[in-house]
Amino acid sequence: MKKRNSVFVYGSSILFAVVMLVSISSCSLGASQPDLGATQTAIANEFAMFMIASTPTLEVQITLMPTFPPDTNLASPTPTETPTPTPTPTITLLPSGTLTRPASYTLQKGEFPYCIARRYNVHPQDLLTLNGLSSAAGQVYRQGLVLQIPQTGRPFPTERALHSHPTTYTVPDSQTTVYKVACYFGDIDPQAIMQQNGLTSPLLTANQTLQIP
Repeated sequence: MKKRNSVFVYGSSILFAVVMLVSISSCSLGASQPDLGATQTAIANEFAMFMIASTPTLEVQITLMPTFPPDTNLASPTPTETPTPTPTPTITLLPSGTLTRPASYTLQKGEFPYCIARRYNVHPQDLLTLNGLSSAAGQVYRQGLVLQIPQTGRPFPTERALHSHPTTYTVPDSQTTVYKVACYFGDIDPQAIMQQNGLTSPLLTANQTLQIP
């Protein structure tokens, strides 16, 4: 009977010791075991910070397209107006060398009826009579006067050329015109002087040299 009791007590002691050991172990494990949820959160945050720190900063470079001037070869050319050429007056001579007589003539600056009669080989008195003009001394004939030119009648009574030509002529002053130069030579047309010298205007300048045909 005593032996059974001893065994029971011994077995109970061992069982108690095992239970205590397990309890102590459980407590130790419970106290030292980390919180898995908190640990995972910390690891995720640390990984995120590592990725941010280790990710290189992207540098964006913007390349502007160069600006080129417009290609003038492709542009439509601006149409230009072609100047209308000035018709060149025709000078026609009669078989005797006299300029063809026009039906009428308008006096220009530097001209007078006697000059026109010499130029077209008509008698001065016939020219004055046809136009109802006087030959009185000091008579002034205005520029722009239209003269009717006799188509028949007496020729000019004296030598028509006042100065020999072809030659050169130096313009004395700025008041001289091609018409006045033509009257100086007598039997030459002003248009012939302009053609010979390539002039487009009858106005001349002082000391200008003209070729007289």
